[in-house]
Amino acid sequence: MGRCSRIADCRILASQKKEVSKTIGIGIDISKKKADVCIRLESQTLDSFTIQNSQDGTRQLQQRLQQYRNHDVRVTMESTANMWIVLYDMLTEQGLDVSLANPLKTRAIAEAKIKYDKLDAAVLADLAGADLVSKCYVPDKNTRQVRDLIRHRIDIVQSRTVLKNKIHSILDKYCISYDGTLFTDKGIAWLRSQQLNWVDARIVRSHLQQIEMTNELTQEIEKEIAKIAVHDRRVYMLLGFCGIDYYGAMLLLY
Repeated sequence: MGRCSRIADCRILASQKKEVSKTIGIGIDISKKKADVCIRLESQTLDSFTIQNSQDGTRQLQQRLQQYRNHDVRVTMESTANMWIVLYDMLTEQGLDVSLANPLKTRAIAEAKIKYDKLDAAVLADLAGADLVSKCYVPDKNTRQVRDLIRHRIDIVQSRTVLKNKIHSILDKYCISYDGTLFTDKGIAWLRSQQLNWVDARIVRSHLQQIEMTNELTQEIEKEIAKIAVHDRRVYMLLGFCGIDYYGAMLLLY
């Protein structure tokens, strides 16, 4: 009798352990204006709701998920433009296990495992609970901010290149070219002295003003990047290689 009782107790403990180890999957399907949220446990829906992509919607999601903080929870969302960032950071700060799904690979997994190729919130929740999500790498917030700053500098330089090419295109209309580097003080003085029709002359002046503005913006951004580089020891290690300056080091690191 005692042996049977011990066996029964072991079965109960094993069953309880199994219950505790069950993972709740939370899927968030994000679109431009709203996000569908589905919370599931072993293919059973515990809750399902929609929030607006706004600060109020973010607070609503935070409140609705409070009751699951002491459970084993995995959250998965798709990357939709930049709409996922606020929710990802908020849920991560709450201590939840959050992943950003690779759309193509996760859709292939969904089709193979559950015979369903549409990644709605319920499917994402099931995949999250079963740990079958193909995850995207998400850098920490600080790294993302530095990358945004570097990317902004790249965008400004590219816009400046477009303006310079437009000026070269106008000069081609007159079959004239400058023997040297055009966009220097001497080259710009030569450019202003050319006899162009009044429309082209006005366009060139406008482009030169924009180029001057982008030069100033580029210098300001580079100063901000330099401030960050000064406090990164890895930058100093890369500066020892020939041909790498602080900006090149930042590009390699971030």
